[in-house]
Amino acid sequence: MGFFDKLFGKSAPSLAGRVAIDGHPVGLAFAAGDRKLAVLTGEGALTVIDVKTASVVSTTVAHDEGGLALAVDASTSRIATSGMDGRARVVDASSGVIEREGVLGEHVWIEHLAWWNTTLVCAHGKRVSSIDRAGLVQTIGDHATTVGGLSIVDDRLAVARFGGADVWSLGAKVEGPVVLEWPSSLVAIAWSPDLRFLAAGCQDSSLHFWRMPSRSDSMMGGYETKPKLLAWSPDSAWLATAGGRDVVVWSYVGEGPEGTTPLQLRGHDANISALSYASDGKILVSGGRDGRVCVWRGGTEGEAVARLDVGGVIERIAISDDGAWIAAASSEGGVHLFRR
Repeated sequence: MGFFDKLFGKSAPSLAGRVAIDGHPVGLAFAAGDRKLAVLTGEGALTVIDVKTASVVSTTVAHDEGGLALAVDASTSRIATSGMDGRARVVDASSGVIEREGVLGEHVWIEHLAWWNTTLVCAHGKRVSSIDRAGLVQTIGDHATTVGGLSIVDDRLAVARFGGADVWSLGAKVEGPVVLEWPSSLVAIAWSPDLRFLAAGCQDSSLHFWRMPSRSDSMMGGYETKPKLLAWSPDSAWLATAGGRDVVVWSYVGEGPEGTTPLQLRGHDANISALSYASDGKILVSGGRDGRVCVWRGGTEGEAVARLDVGGVIERIAISDDGAWIAAASSEGGVHLFRR
């Protein structure tokens, strides 16, 4: 049995289908037990794809003024979308029917979405709000500057902004925020799955992180551009980041990455535009502006074990929960499905 066979089973990932999408993809996620794939375009259309047959199940005009974000609730397979029309909507993955809606204001841009249980958390401008099952909108917090990202693990919500991050405790009563200061604009944020670390990509082309709950912090620089892509391994041992042509992977075993040299994974000829870990941690997948999808062995090897040329710019990457499927959405208007 060869190396690919040991890693992927019978063979390396192979193209299983391509679905044409009319528009520019801004969101991509598996749903309904990995049987469906949801794609949101910047033009506001939500397309649901049957993964096995690589065929379109439904297409819904989710946002007349354009789409911005997509998130899937893994426990219920509900698809959430948001757009430039000030609305966040929840759609059934199987039927494409809009089940609930929260209106946050006319022409408000809702740029970030995250699920907390059955509640949808969204960021619009300087405000973070929640939308419950009944569509009731409540404000979680107002911020002095525009929100740059959201991350939720368990009942901890982290909000990125200029000058640091705010951490809220969600529940029957929202508590917080705990303020984490840093003199830069945070453009991405991600909790480690074990909640020991909170990492943020910064406007000044650096990576910052805090140890929790002590709040001691550290910074790593050297990126070509601002590291907007952050992906934790499921065991919280590795943080994959991208701010340039290389995937930079830091070890968070023990007290953190200070004093260590990160892994630099080189497989792209242009800046990386998408990054995701599989839920089993066995593979890390990157997509680039060169139209290439690279598959890495858990982020711990220097050579890509598969390179898949798609074309265009890879805007989004998604990996099914069972690890059997990799999806790549390209700027050329296509969603490519690869079977592991």
